[in-house]
Parts: sequence; C-alpha cells; structure tokens
Amino acid sequence: MFISYGHTDQEPINWLAKLKLYLGLFKRQGIVDIWDDKRIDTGSRWREQIKQAVGQAKVAVLLVGPGFLGSKFISEHELPPLVQAAETDGVKIFPLVVGYCSYKKSEL
Repeated sequence: MFISYGHTDQEPINWLAKLKLYLGLFKRQGIVDIWDDKRIDTGSRWREQIKQAVGQAKVAVLLVGPGFLGSKFISEHELPPLVQAAETDGVKIFPLVVGYCSYKKSEL
C-alpha cells in the first residue's frame, strides 16, 4: 500500500500516523505492507525509491488536503503513474480528504 500525502497537511492532526495506527492490525497479520516516505533513508536516492514504491503498489491511499493538491511533486511524479496503473492494472486508489481543499476541481 502506497500512502501519498502533503507534509503541510499533517498539522494539527498527523493523518499519516492515524492511518498507520488503524492499519496496524493488518500490517501485523501480513495482509498489507505499508509504504510511505518515512521509509526513505537519509542520503538515499529518494526519487527512485518513491518511483519504485509507486510502481509496486496494488493499493494507494491519498491523504488529500491543500498541501497534497498544491504539491508539484505529487501531481507530476505520483498521481500520473498511480492513475495509469488504476486504469491498466487494477490498482485501487482511495482518496481520503483530510482538510478543506478544492479536490472537486482536481483530477481526483
């Protein structure tokens, strides 16, 4: 499971931490492998790691807020391959709105 989020959307509530808490049981049972950018090691080739994680995802959870929608990186490097994979490979995308934003005007 690939989790995409805008870092600025994590205040005052850390939605990433909450989601991972809720998914903890499934992770422990081996049902889901959760990938988010917290798994990137300092000094590593982070763009390549994100590209690989997106390419391997069978499920994507998008924590949608103004930071997510305003992120050029997300809109150029994460969403296009996820949407393409949803159309061609059956990847499931679950957008979760975590803050007031104009998601209805977005490609979501």
